[in-house]
Amino acid sequence: MPPIRAKRPASVRRSPAAGESTIFGLFTMASAAEQYVPAGRPSGSDSMISGDEDADQPRGRHPLRCDSVRSWPAHSLQLAVVKMNVPSRASRLRTVGVRTIAPSPSDLYPIVWRFAAERHSIYLRRMAGGENPWTADPVLREYRFTNAFRAADRVSQYLIRMSYEEDEVCAPTVFLRSMLFKLFNKIETWQSIVDKLGPVHAGDFDFDACDRVLTNLRGRRTSIYSGAYIMPSVGPAGVPKHRTHLGLLKSMMADELPQRLAESTSLSSVYEQLLSYRSLGRFLAFQFAIDLNYTRLTNHQEADFVVAGPGALDGLSKCFSSLGSFSAEETIRWMTDRQEEEFSKLGLQFGGLWGRPLQPIDVQNLLCEVSKYTRATHPSIVGAAGRTRIKRRFRSSGDLAPPFFPPKWELNGRVGSWVASNAGSSSGG
Repeated sequence: MPPIRAKRPASVRRSPAAGESTIFGLFTMASAAEQYVPAGRPSGSDSMISGDEDADQPRGRHPLRCDSVRSWPAHSLQLAVVKMNVPSRASRLRTVGVRTIAPSPSDLYPIVWRFAAERHSIYLRRMAGGENPWTADPVLREYRFTNAFRAADRVSQYLIRMSYEEDEVCAPTVFLRSMLFKLFNKIETWQSIVDKLGPVHAGDFDFDACDRVLTNLRGRRTSIYSGAYIMPSVGPAGVPKHRTHLGLLKSMMADELPQRLAESTSLSSVYEQLLSYRSLGRFLAFQFAIDLNYTRLTNHQEADFVVAGPGALDGLSKCFSSLGSFSAEETIRWMTDRQEEEFSKLGLQFGGLWGRPLQPIDVQNLLCEVSKYTRATHPSIVGAAGRTRIKRRFRSSGDLAPPFFPPKWELNGRVGSWVASNAGSSSGG
């Protein structure tokens, strides 16, 4: 299988798609000016990706409306109350003396924080062994939503565990395994490849044999791609999509991309290098950069960079009357910086991911999920995307295994202690 060589230089950025810069032009409510200038202004977004919906969660009575929220009945579950280290807004300042127009939240804005708190509480109740229902919210019971923290979702957890199964793995192998898994984003597809071909190693991986495995799966009418992403084809008409994606990955390996990413100095640098490859639009390149940053390949701060996907843009159009002079990405960082203040103002207890606060990637995902959630709770308010239905319903896959996070985050010791002290303590109420 010849590698795909169609490539554009990493330094070349695309122009925003038509209408991108004016997506909030319909909203005219002004907001007070504020001495706050976030760093970095990535612009534009893909139009082909839907929000990741690979997390399990539950079926309730009282949706998280703007004006009120039912708190979970008191029980012995201890929330992971650890002081979160959220960067102050002052630490984000890059330009002094420039006055900007801050985003102006709409009436739906509080739902972001209520949703985050309740969705994370559901996760902790399930982790503690509580019985279904884990929430009184009918929408959260009925439909499938991702976790408040992306790294806690089922597919992310599989990738993270897989990435640390072996102690001595070279950069090309880490990259090959991660990208081969994420291009299809489906655990069953990865398991089929490994079952037929054995452990994946960069030095001797047979792309043609992998092609045959995937072709056979398709011949049996087995879906090889997750429904969470729409993966565009990168080849000519008539060529199976999976073959073009294997060719893309083969090209990356031939270009020694893994070695270059291992030497990268920032998350945005990883993103730019991935973006240089054909078919990886802005949102996909960003998602893959986050995935690779879970592994040993890179170790960059998630707080430093974010790209707003179409679901997040739709969520922003509902949760803000105006973005002021901020870009979508700056607004996500503005929200990330304010999280402690917002949770406190609404009287919500939120200890983060065992002390780790929401990162911009998490807020980006939350906006996408709130975009879906409000289709049920506020159907009369239609966002920029114009969508009105939630497609995926929740089906429980059983108990949640204790999570495992990248060791560089230093969370796994806290998780183990929490699980030991909370096992069996949660009740359905």
